[in-house]
Amino acid sequence: MKLPIILFAIFFLLIAASSGYANNNFDFYYNEQRPGGDYTNFDVRNVDECARECERDRRCQAFDFDTYNRRCWLKDRVPQPSNNRDIISG
Repeated sequence: MKLPIILFAIFFLLIAASSGYANNNFDFYYNEQRPGGDYTNFDVRNVDECARECERDRRCQAFDFDTYNRRCWLKDRVPQPSNNRDIISG
C-alpha cells in the first residue's frame, strides 16, 4: 500500500523540479543598460523570465531586459552600465 504513495511522491517531485521555476541569482538594476557583450536576444514576458534564461545558459554572464519591447539580451560578459530608463539589467 505504501508503494503507490511513494511513487506518487516521486512523480510529484519530478514534475515540480522540471517545471522551469528557478530563483534567479541576479540583482536587478533599474534604468541601467550594459551595452556590449550581446550574443543573443529574444522576446520574453518579464524580467524574471529573462533572468531565468540567463541562468540556464552557461555562457550568460549578464542580461538587459527592454521593458518597452519586452526583449531580453543575453551577454557573455558584464559591461559597464549606462543610464537607460527602459532597461533593467542583471
